[in-house]
Order: sequence, then C-alpha cells, then structure tokens
Amino acid sequence: MVESISKDVKGFAKLEKELRLFDRNYNGFFYWQHIRFFVCESLFGNRSSNENKEKREIKKKSFVNKLNEILIGLFISLKQEMRLLINSNYDLIIFRELIIHDRFFDSWTLPKDIKVLDCRTMPYKKGDKKGLFFLEWPRLVSDYENKFRKKLKIYKLDIKEKKYLTELEQRLNKEYGQSITADEMEQIILNYAIVDKHYSRYYDRLLRKVKCNAVTCTCYYANWFFPLHKVAMKKGIPVIEIQHGVINNHEEYWFEDDRGINNYTPDYLLTFGEIHNEWIKLIKGKRAIAIGYPFQEMCIQSLSNLLPDEKEIVIYPDSDPRFEDTICKFIDKISTKGYHVIIKIHPIEANNVAMWYPLLSQNKNAEIVTSQKEGIYYWLKRAKHHVMASTTVGLEAVVFDHTNICIATHIPHDQVQCLLDWGIARGFETDDELQKLVLNPIDMNLKNIEQVRKKLWSDNASENMTFFFERLKLNGWKV
Repeated sequence: MVESISKDVKGFAKLEKELRLFDRNYNGFFYWQHIRFFVCESLFGNRSSNENKEKREIKKKSFVNKLNEILIGLFISLKQEMRLLINSNYDLIIFRELIIHDRFFDSWTLPKDIKVLDCRTMPYKKGDKKGLFFLEWPRLVSDYENKFRKKLKIYKLDIKEKKYLTELEQRLNKEYGQSITADEMEQIILNYAIVDKHYSRYYDRLLRKVKCNAVTCTCYYANWFFPLHKVAMKKGIPVIEIQHGVINNHEEYWFEDDRGINNYTPDYLLTFGEIHNEWIKLIKGKRAIAIGYPFQEMCIQSLSNLLPDEKEIVIYPDSDPRFEDTICKFIDKISTKGYHVIIKIHPIEANNVAMWYPLLSQNKNAEIVTSQKEGIYYWLKRAKHHVMASTTVGLEAVVFDHTNICIATHIPHDQVQCLLDWGIARGFETDDELQKLVLNPIDMNLKNIEQVRKKLWSDNASENMTFFFERLKLNGWKV
C-alpha cells in the first residue's frame, strides 16, 4: 500500500481526538461535525479564504435574480409536494445536489423493483432539465433567520463555549501557523444551528411521509445533509454515499476519534476502487465498498475515436500563488515552441476565475476554459500533457495510455503523491523543470500500469453498482 494520508490531516485528526472536539456543544448544539471541514481547510493553504470571498460575491446577486430563483424553487417544491400526495411509498431517496453530480447516478441502472424518489438539493439552475427540487422551503427559512437573528435575538450566545473557541484558535495558530478565527467559528456554528433546526424538521416530515428504506448522496459532509443523517439514524435508515472525488488525504474520510459520537458519516461508502478503501479511516461500524466509476467507463467508450494532440497541454490550476507564478512562466516559454496551453477551470471556480487565479487569468498565451459542456475525460483524452497539484484528475488521467502527468511538488500535492511513488507521473518545482517534462514525455506503457488501474478503478462498475442495490434490498436494506 502506498502511504497517501498526509501528516497534516493525520495530525489534525489526532488533535480533535485528544481534545474530544466531537463532545463539544454550543448551547446544546453539537457543532464539531459542522465546522471541522472549515477549520481543517483554514490550516493549510488559502482555499477557505477564497471560498468566503466567493460567497460574499454571490450575496451581491440582484434582487430580481434572487426573487426569480425563489419563485421557481417554490413552484417546483409545490409540484413535488403534490406528487407526494398522490404516491408517497418509495424504497430509496436519491439526493443529487449539483447538476454536475448527475453523472454519478445517470450512468448506471437501478434494479427495476426499487422505487426511487429523485431530489435536487441545490437551488434551481437554468439547464436543469430534471426539474427535481425539494429543499427550497427549509433553505429559505434558514436564510431568513440567519439574516435577522441578531435583530430578532433568535439564538442565545454561549459565552463559555466562545471562550473555548478562542483557546482552540490559539492552539491551532501555535501548531499550524494559521487558523480560522474564533469569531468565524462561532458564526458558522450559529448559522448551522439554525440550518440544523429547520432541515431536521423538514427531513423528519419527509421521511415519515415517504417511508423510504435508504438514502443516497454524493457528498455526506454538506451541512444540509447532516440533519438528514441524524434523522435517518434515529429511524434506522442507512445512508449511502457514492464517491465523487479524491478521498485520500481528506479530513472528512480520516477519523482518529472513531467512537462515532455526534459524527454523521455514511453507513456505506461506494468507492472507485480497492486502494481508496486503504487510504481512509472511517468510524466504527461504517463500511467502504469498492464499486468502480460507471461514468468513467461510459466516457472512455464514447471517446474511443478521439485522437490525442501531442502539442496540447491542459493545466488544472491550484490557487496557490507559487503554482500560478511557476505556470505563468512556463506558459510564456512553452507557447513559443508551438504548444497550445489550456487552463481547465473547476466547475465551482468557473464564475470567478480572476478571484481564484489572479495571475493565470491574465495570461494571454493560454486559453481559459470555464465551460463544463465537455467533461473532464474529453480533456484527458484530447491532450497529451496534464499539469496539476492535488486533484482527482491526476488519478483519472491514469486510465489513458498516452497521458504525460506532471505534478507540482513545491506546493501540497498529497492526493497524487501515489502517482509519483508508482512512477507513472513526474514532479517539478520550477518552470524549466516542467518544460523538460513536457518536451520529454513519460512512457505510460509500464509493466505495472494495468495493476495500478485496477486498484484505482474497479472493473464492471455499472454492474457492480446495480448489484450493490439488488443485494441491499434483498438483505432487508442492510449489506
């Protein structure tokens, strides 16, 4: 097994166990599960601060756009409520979340005898042809309460616990050199205490009405999902998560405190392959099952006639200034040699490229792609060279023989360190080193490449997924 989890995430998990952070509460609200992602992300890099900036930008959306979104969402919610009045018996609820997460559900087939209630958990977006949306009402009420909670004095402050959060901030700053502030922690707690209250009521009503046997999601650590898991747990309903990205070196899949106290992690985690199960540490009683990635298999087949371009380079950017500086210098040099450079922006960053990548966004020698029309496998197949730091794309690039994978080693890259260890990718620190890697591509036709692929990506993923749910129902919704 290749060691993949970093000392940073392990150290964070050991610290939360030592401090028994899952036992902490703010006026009776056990908050640690809700804020641990934000706290951990704030300790390493600048992702947390960038996401906060983007949220502030989203809040500036015009009143007309907001009203339109609310009215459409409420209309769809009403239609769904009427649908439940007609028929409320379902075996399984699928929570699709983002439109781009449809790929995790639409590339395989559920057994015909399993009746499914399909839900969308994010606000209605143009292009969402499924029209699935359930959670508008609790979101609106939560947003309203949070906006006016100070004026209405809805939530009482916990002075004693705020003092503890200040001490925690000091401890984290001492050990990691940076941290989210105690004030920021408290605001997240107050926000999600209200979210938890309204979503819990909604989910309790929904599950009583639907009488489902299981729920499925793609991101269990979304804060709207914790209340569902809490309600489902009380009702004995299993929660299933389908892996949606890299889970090695990820704080939400590594727990030194494995007691499961106030910890809402999925009962079953359906992973891309066996090695992903080795890279995580779940709490007691939870199971990771290697299934594969049906969408990947479908894409590989559909792109069989697309030929790679030896002179095309795709950059999967990281918002670290060191990465931007190195890549900008590299682009300016390599573009003079006849290479075409594409900067492929992640979907969640596509609306504000300049904020996430102030240097790369201004580079005139590269093409910036924000459209999600062509999926990631199109770019992996189309280009010969792929440059990145820590991203799921590195593992996905392994499925093609032609890919030349180049990894920035002067910034955090733990999630793809395994590719360097296996010898199927190479690292660089400077723009000149990267240029040499591109001019002298790696030979992916190594003896161990098929073995690596099978560990990363289980075969027959579509059949495996269908069989899992067949067995789940056959065994009384317990595997």
